[in-house]
Amino acid sequence: MQSYLPYIDRTTASELLQVVGSRLISDRRGGNSSAYIVDDYCVLKTGNIPLRDNGIDYPLHNVIESLHEFKENGVNVVPILGYIYNDDQIKDHINSSYTTGYIIQDRAKGAELWDSKKLPTWSSASQENLDYIIDMLNTLVHAPQEHFNKFVEDYRKIDNKLMIDPSKQSNFFYDQQLGFSFIDLKFTVQDKRWELQDLYGNDSHRFFISDILSATLLRNCFDSSLIPNDLLPIVTKGNQLICAKTINALMSAGITKENILDAFSSQETYNGSSSGFSAFGIDEEFVTNLFQKESPATIE
Repeated sequence: MQSYLPYIDRTTASELLQVVGSRLISDRRGGNSSAYIVDDYCVLKTGNIPLRDNGIDYPLHNVIESLHEFKENGVNVVPILGYIYNDDQIKDHINSSYTTGYIIQDRAKGAELWDSKKLPTWSSASQENLDYIIDMLNTLVHAPQEHFNKFVEDYRKIDNKLMIDPSKQSNFFYDQQLGFSFIDLKFTVQDKRWELQDLYGNDSHRFFISDILSATLLRNCFDSSLIPNDLLPIVTKGNQLICAKTINALMSAGITKENILDAFSSQETYNGSSSGFSAFGIDEEFVTNLFQKESPATIE
């Protein structure tokens, strides 16, 4: 096995791998990776460590250095400390190669946004599921506006250099003291993605706004009819309050009212396959009425 451990000593890394090897069940699992929480660390056992990507050798080195640069400048990312990989299990693709191994990073503070394991399924909703929805809504409703503002600011800074996957809300964490954090950031050969207008043309703001909303809002990722009638108004109002704070943050970052309204007039923004907010009170009519108030961050 080979290693690249710029921000953790080899002894500590070996001890962490021994703990992971002794565990039969991981703390989290998704895609081709399993996550193990060990004290203040998170160890990812994965079959997808890139050794070459689009002709770039060891792209994870770039990610690690970018994350530490972001952290030093106050951006809420979770740094990768290093990785250990198998050099005898390399799989080659066109201009790329991958292998199995372990990625060691700091443990993210707080809890992931909208934990899919705690949400209802398409067929059933337990009381535990409903309690989780209310607790998470209350947490975000009472989060200070400054946390939402920083989330949008950090998103744009990161998106200039690394790839964010907003389709998974588990890639975002929220801590009541720190605010929002980002994990699972990827290498991209595109520089300054936010500034590349030819990436999405004049519609680039729609994708950005949709990505931000996809992270913070409760989505229609399960059958909304499972929410009891007496609970649905509470869920709807909570989602609307979070939406108002998110829109305030977008405007603070320089996104115009016209761009926001345009995004909500686009079907994919609030009711597409990757979003679907309209079941919980977020649609074009709501946003239009929101802007008619003096302060978008208040709902009567």
